[in-house]
Amino acid sequence: AGEVAVAMTDLTAGLKAHPVQPVYFRDSWHWNQEGHRVAARLILKDLRERSLLPPPLDTARVAQRPAAGADT
Repeated sequence: AGEVAVAMTDLTAGLKAHPVQPVYFRDSWHWNQEGHRVAARLILKDLRERSLLPPPLDTARVAQRPAAGADT
């Protein structure tokens, strides 16, 4: 069988370096709430760096835009 290249995001360094610890449950290797928060941010950052997601919305610009069908 041929090899397939699959992109992977290594979260280890980011989880270890996160200033709010612990990111794992005390008696388990499972992430706690903070660990899930960190992992989500790291994955989002990686996906954006790989151009697999659009850049974040400029929320200030979006908030100033009139609603569809609004009187101008």
